Amino acid sequence: MAILKLPREVALKIAAGEVVERPVSVVKEALENSLDAHSSRILVTLTEGGKSSIVVEDNGNGILWQEMPLVITRYATSKIATVNDLSNIKTLGYRGEAIASIAAVSRIDLRSKAKGAAEGGLLKAEGGSIVCHEQLPWKEGTRLQVDDLFFNFPARKKFLRSNLSELRKISALMRDFGAAYPAVLFSLYHNGNKIFETQGTGDRAAVLRSLWGASPETRSTTVSCGSIKLECWWQSTPGRQKNIITSFVNGRIVSDPLIRGAASAACKDFSGNWMFFFTLPPELVDVNIHPAKAEVRFRYPAEIFEAVKAASLDLQNRPTRLSFPSFWEGKELKEFVAPHLHRQALPQREEGQDLFSRVSSPELLEEVKIESWGEKSVFSPDESKIFFIAQMAAGYLLFEKNGQLIIMDPHAAHERIEYEKVLSRMKSEQFPSQKLNPPLLIPPTLASEVEEYGVELEKAGFIFEIEEGQSMLSASPALPIEGREGPLFLLRTAILTWNETGSRAMDDVIWEKWATIACKRAVKLTTHCNAAEALHLYAALQFCENPSVCPHGRPTTLVLDKYEIEQFFGREK
Repeated sequence: MAILKLPREVALKIAAGEVVERPVSVVKEALENSLDAHSSRILVTLTEGGKSSIVVEDNGNGILWQEMPLVITRYATSKIATVNDLSNIKTLGYRGEAIASIAAVSRIDLRSKAKGAAEGGLLKAEGGSIVCHEQLPWKEGTRLQVDDLFFNFPARKKFLRSNLSELRKISALMRDFGAAYPAVLFSLYHNGNKIFETQGTGDRAAVLRSLWGASPETRSTTVSCGSIKLECWWQSTPGRQKNIITSFVNGRIVSDPLIRGAASAACKDFSGNWMFFFTLPPELVDVNIHPAKAEVRFRYPAEIFEAVKAASLDLQNRPTRLSFPSFWEGKELKEFVAPHLHRQALPQREEGQDLFSRVSSPELLEEVKIESWGEKSVFSPDESKIFFIAQMAAGYLLFEKNGQLIIMDPHAAHERIEYEKVLSRMKSEQFPSQKLNPPLLIPPTLASEVEEYGVELEKAGFIFEIEEGQSMLSASPALPIEGREGPLFLLRTAILTWNETGSRAMDDVIWEKWATIACKRAVKLTTHCNAAEALHLYAALQFCENPSVCPHGRPTTLVLDKYEIEQFFGREK
């Protein structure tokens, strides 16, 4: 086949395919242009997930009406002029390809007025060809409307996903930009309904709280490594193992394998939402890697890795504010203890008594005299006596039963108890919905997912309503949860688990997840247990259907029988 020069129409579509993959690509390029124009307010309006229409309107510097045709001309830009500028890029856009690529595969309506100009202008184009260009009265700023995306490129259009799926991608992008530019007011509307809006006050912490939710707590730190400054924000997501990592480099959102690798290595045991904001001299980062400008190359990659590692360690070494209530609070465990269990109060050690004065074991009486660390006997379900010996410094509990030495992990044991309590209530009561008064505002990070999984969530006991265009949670399953944010926590974990295990029924997913959440109430291994608590914990464990392992499969107890002990000491007969 002879070498031929491609027709302009084919060349434009090839170029557009590199820049415009789906509606979110259009929104990203338009947002970057608005931010480069120093806009303080950016409004995005979508129809059918952006597949039918995308409108991005700002109050930035605007465009002179006579220069508007250059906007859809490839390699026309106001941001660089010489080859030397490529090594010192301080703007988000610079290639002069974005709007030209968008115009090649859609119908666009561009209206703008430059600051200080007497008149604004209108430009309309279809498939990259101008159909109208004239002066038009307009306010300062720019309005870009993109209709019928890929109307002339069916091969690409058929790969678009559902309206909700496309909306979720755009919503996530807008939220990320809202956190990266907290001084800018971002608004997103879909089919006439407001999805979310930032305040534009410059308070990044407030933006992240509104997007991620107020609980669990959001932490931040700032570290420096060589020429790199990193501002890192993190919020844990209990019940999920994966990290959601968002990175900005000099204000540019990127998906860089180096950053992802560093975060995966440094944050693998600290799952949650992560946002990294890197600041470094522009000459130390090459952004001219791909037309979509999503990849960068660092001159000193080791500094990136060290900065991420330092930020992660700083956040992990801080004491947590999360509380883990003792299992002995209230009367919750009494339901597990059979009436015939011995519960006499324990005598206390007298002041000044030598802890090491006793050298012989106590007699096996129903009431044991306490002299050293405190002992007590109870009957196990098989009518055998169980004696509490002590709690090790490492936290494990020691018991004796019929000559056996039993070592218990109190955290694993209490996890099993709490797990089966929740499962039992679920099976018997089905957890009817409990009305919330007042309803809780659903963070924008969840709103679009709630809409997508609404039917399954309502079957599970959640009830939603819309107030002034915002999604509200008006009722949730009547589970034993704590705090004002509890219902939202249940909703978030249900959706996260459904996303990760979508092949299963929502009811099964939620039941298992909520039972696992109940395990978080279990005592820590290092929690001090007195004799009464230890014995009640042992008794409660025996009444579980599966007392041998915790819900995660870890053993709850280790048993050494008399023969094994005697064999070890060479005393077997």
